[in-house]
Amino acid sequence: MSDISDEKYSHLHVIYEDLQRLKEDKWGWVIYRTTYKDDAGWDRFKSYVKKWSDDDFSKPGVPRGLSAGGWTFVSDPALDGASREQLRHHFREWRKTAWHTENPRRKLAFPTSMSDLSPRYIMFIQVDEESLNSVLDGTGDITDPAWVHLVRCDDDLDVGVQPPFQHPRTDQWVVDEGWMMIAASNIHGSFYVTIGNVSDSWDVFYMVPPDVQW
Repeated sequence: MSDISDEKYSHLHVIYEDLQRLKEDKWGWVIYRTTYKDDAGWDRFKSYVKKWSDDDFSKPGVPRGLSAGGWTFVSDPALDGASREQLRHHFREWRKTAWHTENPRRKLAFPTSMSDLSPRYIMFIQVDEESLNSVLDGTGDITDPAWVHLVRCDDDLDVGVQPPFQHPRTDQWVVDEGWMMIAASNIHGSFYVTIGNVSDSWDVFYMVPPDVQW
């Protein structure tokens, strides 16, 4: 049986409260398309993301005014085959103006601390041909073995391959490449909140490609 107190502190309420605290109005990752061979397949992928978001928002206790349409899809043939470094550059250029235009309540200069930014402005999703096909091979169900790339864009942390660190969950020494493969169905509010925007959260969830964070 659902408890209203649990609903109050659901991930959707965390998103809403963070938006109020940071004086931001938009949430959700930017999703870059880097393969342009299958327009119908891309449209199908977008419909799956909408379905996952709608399912997320179909539960009771959704904060009033919080929109399910949190994802921004970027489809530009100029990005066909773009590398992660090229996408990082594109994302950082976009972020310079988008942070202000999307969040008119924030009057100050762009934050110098990543803790003052939501995940929207720190990470993005990359969908290349291989990952798109992994989604299209399924039915859009959350159990499909489909994946996409989650790329971190913290200027202070993403300066190439990071030195080995001891993974907090496995105790193994791994090299953080600044991106990982996550289940495509993780493009929803719960995972967006859980991974957050700081390196501690990233390290906990980090998987060395080609392993996938399911």
